[in-house]
Amino acid sequence: QQISVRKATASLQVGNVAPDIDLPSPDGKNYKLSDLKGKVVLLDFWASWCGPCVKEIPHLKKAYETYHKKGFEILSVSIDRKKNQWLKAVDRYKMPWISVIDNAKNEEKITQTLYYVPSIPRTVLLDTKGKVIGKDFRGAALEQQLSKIFDN
Repeated sequence: QQISVRKATASLQVGNVAPDIDLPSPDGKNYKLSDLKGKVVLLDFWASWCGPCVKEIPHLKKAYETYHKKGFEILSVSIDRKKNQWLKAVDRYKMPWISVIDNAKNEEKITQTLYYVPSIPRTVLLDTKGKVIGKDFRGAALEQQLSKIFDN
């Protein structure tokens, strides 16, 4: 059942609470976005075959190393269709944060139903209550934003 693009777009408007996600990690355990309340969370929508997404990984690692102990978490949502390609990428890039996969049929993907993700990479930064702070922080922009939040 399709949700309207308008509603999915609204879910990512600054100030709105992001819809919950419940997806499997490489070890088969499911993670929910709602379990991360109390932390500042970056939703990172990506795929192993996406060059620009892979280029962001070093920036994500730097931000994660700097701010994870202060309450920052990354929930990386892969849209890879082939689970084995995603698993290889998670291992190859040594991503220390929570990685999950949304490899459902297109009409069931959260990136098509709950979230409007027209292209990747797409990032959505959430505050400790799960509300959207902003979108598409790339490169140094993510660390600058996290510095505003954590380095006061």
